[in-house]
Amino acid sequence: MTYLITGGTGFIGAYVARDLLARGDKVVTYDALPQEEWLCRIVPDDSRNRLTTVTGNILDLARLLETAQQHDVGSIIHLAYLLAPESNQSPTMAIRVNCEGTVNVFNTARLLEIRRVIWTSSAGVFGPPARYQEPVLPNDAAHYPIYLYGACKSLNETVATHYFNTFGLDSIGLRVTFVYGPSIRRGGGANLVKSLIDRPALGIPSLVPFGDDTMNLQHVEETARMIVMASDAPPTATRVFNTTGEVTTVRDAVARVRELLPEAPITAEPGYYMGGGVIPRYDTSLLEAEVGFTPAYDLKEGLRRSINAVRHRHDLPPI
Repeated sequence: MTYLITGGTGFIGAYVARDLLARGDKVVTYDALPQEEWLCRIVPDDSRNRLTTVTGNILDLARLLETAQQHDVGSIIHLAYLLAPESNQSPTMAIRVNCEGTVNVFNTARLLEIRRVIWTSSAGVFGPPARYQEPVLPNDAAHYPIYLYGACKSLNETVATHYFNTFGLDSIGLRVTFVYGPSIRRGGGANLVKSLIDRPALGIPSLVPFGDDTMNLQHVEETARMIVMASDAPPTATRVFNTTGEVTTVRDAVARVRELLPEAPITAEPGYYMGGGVIPRYDTSLLEAEVGFTPAYDLKEGLRRSINAVRHRHDLPPI
């Protein structure tokens, strides 16, 4: 099958492309500003003959339609969004890219009768703990987003349901949490990830921000595996699923890095990511039952994999 991945040269997209190519699928990445260096870093050389990179804006419906039709796309994986801090800084672009762009993807799939759209929602649709009685949020918990990014994703969930009910468009949304891995390049979490992984991996002194915050940390390779599994799943009764990584404080994550790198000059500083306050625990029983996904490894293993990826790029031995 040929997959169209919007945002396919981005942080998560590159790993999704790698996994699809590894099993023999064809992949077309679609980005306004393709990051081909990052994609080539993740995708092995022997898979690239089945990889096509297209430059295109998610707001250009005609370009999306042309690309999907030209390459006989069977499924779309939609990962092209304006992230949380950038969304707060530019509300107009947030609404256009995150909401209008998603509608364009749904319309492309509908008009071309494409089998399925997998798209990423966000745990940011939920609100602060004070809004909820449950310590672990069920899949159908009410949405009280406190940031524009989460509000856009909440609207997209309604739109996905509308397209399913009205047009029969099969889509699966995944409420991803805070995705980490080696060398995230952009967004408000970039400094956290570089401070937690990249700098310690190279022995560079590191001060990790947001040490007081409790986060749900999801390794990028696990996120990619979940997306691929969702693309393969039979039709689901649920339109959007809670997902989870490991819930931990940033200080505890720093302690895990010290276990892996005892000599690492790494310290957590006080503070909260975007002010903190978002509930981090989610019931993922529907995801497990309908898609079959459960995390394969814990935070320490995810950090080890990430650190080793950084060290490999710099010709350092693994830990």
